[in-house]
Amino acid sequence: MNKKILILVQEHTTDDIVFVNYKKVWLKTIEYVKQNNLPIDVLFLNTDINLANTYEIIGDTLYSKYEENYWDALLIKVMNGFDYFMSSDYDLVFKTNLSTIINFDLFYNFCNERYQNDEIVYDGLFSHYNDFAFCSGAGMLLNKNSVKIIMDNKDKVTKEWTDDIFFGYVLNKLNSISPNNRGLSRFDVLTNSTLTSQIKHHTHIRIKIRNNDQDVFYTNGVYDILYNNFELPITLQQKHQRL
Repeated sequence: MNKKILILVQEHTTDDIVFVNYKKVWLKTIEYVKQNNLPIDVLFLNTDINLANTYEIIGDTLYSKYEENYWDALLIKVMNGFDYFMSSDYDLVFKTNLSTIINFDLFYNFCNERYQNDEIVYDGLFSHYNDFAFCSGAGMLLNKNSVKIIMDNKDKVTKEWTDDIFFGYVLNKLNSISPNNRGLSRFDVLTNSTLTSQIKHHTHIRIKIRNNDQDVFYTNGVYDILYNNFELPITLQQKHQRL
């Protein structure tokens, strides 16, 4: 049976051209999902300290009643996204960031082929923090069983934690659940990278540059290769806006 998937994308309100461009590219990929009738929904995760409720979904954004920051607010936003996931009929949830671009065809095929009847799903590029493993928040796949374990430990949420590290603490440290490592494949775009059609062999691509001109240039280049079938190698020397 085909999986129904929820994508949770961390964002924050900003006029920074890099993040504005990330969002523009995300909206274009969402149109691709809709046009191809993939059973995938995308929710952006943001904050609004003035909300009446713990969280509210307005359009394509889930707002959490919290003050935005780059640490524990990330955890609060995803926990609220998980609460929505648990109350809905999705099979899998993929937590990611604006700076990650999903190769939706490969990603969806991966989810259906590799995860049919698994009791626990916890997949992604993983690292270690202190004495436990955790999947990177740039691309983390879970199911109802793994998310339930996390939600059952929400009493342990404090300001010392951010999202991906807390999930690793709960799943790996407290429950001895290791990342599945089934082949969810991330490609990192770094300074002076050369982009080729090889990125199509990866489920998601992360822009890891943090240089305004390069971030925008490479983000647009990744989109062109994945969704516009651009074949020529894309290098920084070309230095032009592709979208």
